[in-house]
Amino acid sequence: MADREDATSFFLVVKATKNFFGSSAHHYMYEKKFSNPFIIMPLMIVKLNKSFIFQLRFGAFKPSSNRCDMVIYKIFDDVL
Repeated sequence: MADREDATSFFLVVKATKNFFGSSAHHYMYEKKFSNPFIIMPLMIVKLNKSFIFQLRFGAFKPSSNRCDMVIYKIFDDVL
């Protein structure tokens, strides 16, 4: 995820991943044999080129790496 200020990595929990992409990561990796992390599947590109609202939960701040993990628990269509 990125904006004009900064960029960050995020994780989708299993249920959110299935709801967002229509299938689990396991399905894409093992059943569809999509294992190259540098190529994004066309079905995913369609989703990733849209705006969404994310419900986030924040993990503990880690001073050693100066970061706080964010976990996406729910994704809503951006209706604005």
